[in-house]
Amino acid sequence: MRASQAYALIQGRDYVTPDDLKRLAVPVWSHRLLFRQSQMTGIGDYSEQWVNRLLAGTEVPAEPAEMGLGR
Repeated sequence: MRASQAYALIQGRDYVTPDDLKRLAVPVWSHRLLFRQSQMTGIGDYSEQWVNRLLAGTEVPAEPAEMGLGR
């Protein structure tokens, strides 16, 4: 959450969007995931692939302005 808040601030916003979270998910989460199979077989790190799969299956809701609600 802190990384997303910092990113939003750098972008000139005082709020975080779902796209901010998705943009930072791989660098923030991938180092926290460990997969035994990849360690045992030496094939490589699957964590980035899994984070990307999770993100691909997660729909980002429209922002209030896009829904005609304003801020």
